Amino acid sequence: MRLSTYRAYGISLTSDVLLPELELLSDEPKPSLSVTTSRSAPPEARQYVRYSAAVRSCASMTCARCEGGYLIRVSGECDFFVTRDGTRIIAFEPLPPPITLRHLLLDQVIPHALNLAGLDSLHATSVLSARGDIALIGPSGAGKSTLAARFIVAELPLVSDDCLIVRADSERIVAVPSYSGLRLMPDALHWMGRDLDTTTRVVEDGTKRRVAGNHMAAKQGGLLVAIYVLGGSPVASMSEPVVIEPLMKSDALSQLLDCSYRLDVEDKVMVKRQFDLFTEVGNAAWTRRLTARKASRASAAAASRLVAQSCACARCARARMRQSST
Repeated sequence: MRLSTYRAYGISLTSDVLLPELELLSDEPKPSLSVTTSRSAPPEARQYVRYSAAVRSCASMTCARCEGGYLIRVSGECDFFVTRDGTRIIAFEPLPPPITLRHLLLDQVIPHALNLAGLDSLHATSVLSARGDIALIGPSGAGKSTLAARFIVAELPLVSDDCLIVRADSERIVAVPSYSGLRLMPDALHWMGRDLDTTTRVVEDGTKRRVAGNHMAAKQGGLLVAIYVLGGSPVASMSEPVVIEPLMKSDALSQLLDCSYRLDVEDKVMVKRQFDLFTEVGNAAWTRRLTARKASRASAAAASRLVAQSCACARCARARMRQSST
């Protein structure tokens, strides 16, 4: 099958699997990653490893070391091989339905391959404000994508839905756009003013829908100025629909590491690299815990407060980076 070249997560990649969710490139630069399918048998698993908690929502996913890299198995769906340097992915037949295969590649396998290639990321949804990037982290189901939808309605472009690449650039922490697409439940689509006919399913038998469109996506990353940790347990005494509280640096680092993509948690070199990077991120970005009443977890009030705080966040982020560099 003919290879096509795409852009996602700040890199170019070639694939013989059609990926209409991604930006198609015509100039075909040298790719950083190749994705192919194969009719041959997958490699034999040698030693199963623990991967990051960031994607434990995919309960049927297992990972094992094998000759030349890692075997990722999604039970009942597909087996994938990822080279040790993260530059090649092979999906083995029989393949799942195309829409499910694309979801597994874009939102599970490729982020883990990038981790092997040295590109570290957070299980985060993020948008670009006038002052910089606002990231929302937390477990699956915490309301990250739904809250991001409120930002998009307020005309803030989407940077990432599920995987946010972060990198240190001189005296800044930069957020790198993933691809144009937001996964939402049907009720969130309703208040966004979107019909089901204008969206696609995320997986063949799932209820979530993928909202796409270049008009809502950021073309380039910005300074990461604020990180909000979602998923705190609301208390009965909460008088406000949304409570935002500061996090100690140690707690912020713990949350960032818990929400990072790691294919092999026993890879000491990679763990050290992530520890150093996310220590910088925690020092540079304004990190807070956001707790909301269940009924208003994705409320317009929450989005309004976060946008209003972005200016102060940007000033704080720049000051912290200057202090850490001295």
